[in-house]
Amino acid sequence: MTILDDWLDQLQPWLTPDLVDYVTAIAGMWAQAEAYYLDVPETGVVGWAPLWDVTIAPSGGLPWLAQVVGERLPSGLSDADQRQWITLSPSQDRGSPLAIVNAVKRLLTGTQTVQFRERSHLDGSHDDDTISVLTYAAETPNPAAIRQALRRTVPADIVWEYDVSPGATWSGVQEGMDDWTELQDTYGPAWQNVAGATPGFIVAP
Repeated sequence: MTILDDWLDQLQPWLTPDLVDYVTAIAGMWAQAEAYYLDVPETGVVGWAPLWDVTIAPSGGLPWLAQVVGERLPSGLSDADQRQWITLSPSQDRGSPLAIVNAVKRLLTGTQTVQFRERSHLDGSHDDDTISVLTYAAETPNPAAIRQALRRTVPADIVWEYDVSPGATWSGVQEGMDDWTELQDTYGPAWQNVAGATPGFIVAP
């Protein structure tokens, strides 16, 4: 039962049209809260369930749900992107390769190809405290935003290097490889993994 229905029921002996209007206006202040906690029998949704389920949560409740999992939604995200952000919960894996890759992927278009290399500079030289990230120019509308995401996600004691690549060449990918099996083992099981590869980098899933 809504607050309005309950209130009108209690005031039944004294109700006048003006009092109904007044009570309706006051009870309307709780309408949003009621939308979050009342059962919806026709859909089978129970009480507060939508607030805890990112797939059915009302759009207005997404910033709150993000806080529950330790996130703060960046401004400008679409409804779908907000739900994806909450599902991925990058802060829970902050600093891990997966979190770094996901932070970059969210800012890419197309197939969102991210190439990642640990303990190495972009030029391939070894360094235990450095990671390297590559994205493709055709999928990177805003390289500056990628750099901001890396600053937020990579731990302070790790040096990161980032570059936008025009693309890979087949000769570069196959260099030093004996056969297709070695290509698959190095870059991934599908052709798109190999096609988007840069030697020495791992194409993130």
